[in-house]
Amino acid sequence: MVQPGENVAELFKTGDKLDLTALLKGAPLNADLSNLSQYVKVLGSSQNDAGFGPGTKTTLEITGPGGQAIVNLESAGKLTLNELVSHHSLILPPH
Repeated sequence: MVQPGENVAELFKTGDKLDLTALLKGAPLNADLSNLSQYVKVLGSSQNDAGFGPGTKTTLEITGPGGQAIVNLESAGKLTLNELVSHHSLILPPH
């Protein structure tokens, strides 16, 4: 679970899930998640950080009622928010 104020780098492979419930608890998410981009932003993609081997990471900024965090999804490749949602990669509070 991503906690407020964290700057996290974690290996992220197909099937992994990122738990954003602590940060987004209380956020008025639409049932269809059409407003999720107000809280979760893909800042971009770049080479993995040292120690994670070759590959590409995607960096997210999460800002919600529970706080803010930056998450580097190491070795995830270049991902969009729509891809993360469609692959059920995000654990969100009830909406």
